[in-house]
Amino acid sequence: MPTSWGGALLFLLLIAPGVLFDLLADRRRAQVKETALREAGRITLASLIFGGAAFLLVCALAAALPEVLVWPFAALEADDPVEQYGSARLAATLGAQTLMAFGAAWGSNLWLNRRRRSPLTASTWRDLLTKTWWRSGERPGRIRAVSTWKLILAENVPEGQFAHLRVRLKSGTVWLGRAGPFSTDLETSGRELVLQRPLAVGPPDAPPKPLPSAWQVVLLSGDDIDSITVQYVTYRDEGP
Repeated sequence: MPTSWGGALLFLLLIAPGVLFDLLADRRRAQVKETALREAGRITLASLIFGGAAFLLVCALAAALPEVLVWPFAALEADDPVEQYGSARLAATLGAQTLMAFGAAWGSNLWLNRRRRSPLTASTWRDLLTKTWWRSGERPGRIRAVSTWKLILAENVPEGQFAHLRVRLKSGTVWLGRAGPFSTDLETSGRELVLQRPLAVGPPDAPPKPLPSAWQVVLLSGDDIDSITVQYVTYRDEGP
C-alpha cells in the first residue's frame, strides 16, 4: 500500500484502474486459483490499457483547453510544475486522467457483460446506462473460466422462469426445491447450494414428500451432492 502522497498518486494513476476492472470482473467469472504473479500481471496490463487510453484523451483535451488542463509532457519536463502551471490546473489534469481511466475500466466491464448476451445496437447502448445484466448467453466454441452451476442455474434460465432442482445427495437422500443462492467457485469443495420453497425430501426409492410451508430454505454442501437434475418452470403460489 502507498505510504506517501507520491505513492498514493502513482497508485491512482498506474494501478487503481486495473484493480477496479479486476474487482468488477469477479462478478462475471468464477473464482479460480492462480499465482500472485498472474494476478499482478493481469492488473498491470489492464491498468496500462486504461491508463494509456485516458492519457491520450487528456492530451487531446489539454490541446483543446490549454487554459484548463496542463499538457502532460510539459508538466513532466518542468522543474517545478506547481509553480509554473498552478496547483489548480495540475489537479484538474490529474483528476481528468484518473476519472477517465476509472471510467474506461467501468465501461469496459459493462460492455463485456453485455457482449456475452447479444450484439450492441443503438437501443442496447441506451440500456447500458440504465440496466445491469446478471445473466448472459454463451457463444459456441468459447472457453472461459465459469462455474457450470452459474450457467445452468442462473445464466441459461429462460426469461420469466426459475430452475427447479432435484438434488441427489451421496447418502441417497433426494431434495426437490427452487434454486436459490449458490457459491460459484470452480472447485466443488466448499460450495454451497440453497433450495427454496416449495421443498420436498425423501429416500431414493420413494417419491419425495413435501415439507410444511413453515420450512423456507435448505442449505446443501457441495461435498455432499452427487447429482443435480434441473427443470425450468414457472412457479405458481403453491408450487411449480
